[in-house]
Amino acid sequence: MKNGNLKERKFSYKWVVAAVCFLVLFIGLGFCSTAKTVYIEPITTAFNFPRSAFTVNDSFRYITVTFVTLFFDMLVRKLGTKRLLLLGIVCYIISSLIYTFAASLPLFYLAGIFLGLGVSWTSTTMISVIINRWFTKNKGTILGVIFASNALGSAVCIYVTTPIIYEKGNLFGYKNAYLLTVLLLVLLLIITAIFYKEKSLSTSQILNKETAEKSNQNAWQGFEYKALLKMPSFYVINISVFLITMSQIGVVTTAHFIDIGFDPAFATTVTAVSNVTLALFKILMGIFYDKFGIRVTLNCCLISSLLGKLLLFVITPGASGKALAILFGVLNSLGVTMETVMLPILALALFGEISFNKTVALLTSICAAGFILASPILNIPFDITGSYTISFAFVCFVALFVFLAMNFAMADLVKRKTSMQSKN
Repeated sequence: MKNGNLKERKFSYKWVVAAVCFLVLFIGLGFCSTAKTVYIEPITTAFNFPRSAFTVNDSFRYITVTFVTLFFDMLVRKLGTKRLLLLGIVCYIISSLIYTFAASLPLFYLAGIFLGLGVSWTSTTMISVIINRWFTKNKGTILGVIFASNALGSAVCIYVTTPIIYEKGNLFGYKNAYLLTVLLLVLLLIITAIFYKEKSLSTSQILNKETAEKSNQNAWQGFEYKALLKMPSFYVINISVFLITMSQIGVVTTAHFIDIGFDPAFATTVTAVSNVTLALFKILMGIFYDKFGIRVTLNCCLISSLLGKLLLFVITPGASGKALAILFGVLNSLGVTMETVMLPILALALFGEISFNKTVALLTSICAAGFILASPILNIPFDITGSYTISFAFVCFVALFVFLAMNFAMADLVKRKTSMQSKN
């Protein structure tokens, strides 16, 4: 009997599902979304587009994610997670093909819309819901490992595609990089169709409920969504998430480093290093949450984000500047976990299991809404002054405000949680 149970645990299909989720983020987000910043300079140079005008395609992407994610729960109930995953990958393929052959801004904007659809159905909300259905323990660690694949995929993408994009004498080298992405996405579509297995919502809800009754770790089931809507701290957390992504400097740093004198190879290396460390930090933040709780985990992210942004004021070309640029990439990558693995962790830790599907979808939608404004806000000062200095001053102020606001809200919600637990 014991051997049978061991075999069942060892070959549990949940690990196959987790592996598929890993690949979906590795190829989907890694190649199509996270590494997209390396395409800004070559595309705008090839077509002589203003950066603020071209990067509006990112706004179209995040408008799409913001709107579509609000209907995520309804779509999952009607279509199921597998159909939505496959549909999302198809949208990635369409987006990459449009980016390959587009020659006008409206077509690039259309590509942004399809990219947004792909992100909506294959990334943070979808993977969080899938893992919440299939797993009942150590969710933070598992989410961290799976979300790390996004950063790893981006690092691989940058390493592989940079020589293709900046091929000597080929102003349109980026097109070949996108065609390579399409081939990988087709492979991902086939793998997902064959190996991903649906798990019904009702079954997972029963399992989570039973586990919650037996496990002290999950004894607190959280706040009802209607109760959350009456709490000021709930809105503070959501507004803070919006501000975090609205001021995310990752959309301009590669271009900024090239502008101030670093060669493209080093500028993309900083991004690659950042993505590698981001993968590590996603895992660590999941482990930190499981071991030390939300307060330590959240403040690690917020403080690192602020310090990384401050470094941008002192980075200049040269040996010391390169070292500081690498340090910036490391610190910023820890802050960037707020956009991915920290969203489901916030939903679980501060709001609870009962309202998880709704709160994680809302946080993801608000996160995307912040990105709608990020590229224009950060790039418009550049188009006016030829420098990102004003933009960097703005994001530092926002980072400090968010640190204070989220700590206030977290203290209030943890106090409410403790009060509920003591009553039970």
